Amino acid sequence: MRTRVGILTLAMLSLLFFGACTHQPARRQITFTGAVKAGEHFQRPFGERFIFKLEPSDFGWIIALYEKGRNEDLSRLTPPFHFVPNSREIEGWHFRNEMNTGPNDGSVNAPQGEREFIFSPEVGRSIQGPTARWSVSTEEVERVSSFGRGVLHIEHLLISPVKRGERATILEMDFKCTISWPNQFGKLTMPKQGAAANRRPAGQSDGLVTLAIIGWLIGFSKDVSSFLTFQRERR
Repeated sequence: MRTRVGILTLAMLSLLFFGACTHQPARRQITFTGAVKAGEHFQRPFGERFIFKLEPSDFGWIIALYEKGRNEDLSRLTPPFHFVPNSREIEGWHFRNEMNTGPNDGSVNAPQGEREFIFSPEVGRSIQGPTARWSVSTEEVERVSSFGRGVLHIEHLLISPVKRGERATILEMDFKCTISWPNQFGKLTMPKQGAAANRRPAGQSDGLVTLAIIGWLIGFSKDVSSFLTFQRERR
């Protein structure tokens, strides 16, 4: 009997501990789909403070991410920066060969159907802000990547007809996009005033409740064990 009670108590403690650890996921994620035609804009708010956009360019679109109330493109530090097209730039000629007479046969070095990007609200502030004196460093790119990451999957493309020597443009595009970012940056935070300033955050309150329950279960387990020991001694 004592063994069963101990096993049951440990199982309940394990479940409570696991629940406390997994109550708030480390990152949030959103997946959405969209379709655009040449010259059209696309935007999708997420996380209650960010906006994903596809902004038209001469031959397609460019991926951009903004924080509400700011004009800074938070994804502008997505590498690479030189020699090849950036993954955020989605243009028709990326999918054609060098002479624009057929599909890309490797003669054009450009990203294809998956377009990865990174972003952070610190871009334009503590990372490459107005006082920055040097070009972006590897460490800064890693800081941006550790905050926000995304990938746009191109699911359908309609490209302008082949014409030797000209650059192709995208006429239509269907896509699916997945973005992840830290959970604690999901909402805009407002200054605390009055009684609200003394309230504990929800996660902290939940943690205190969990600890209280765990403490009660430990005490209950000890009481049951003592009672069983007393009964055996009486026999």
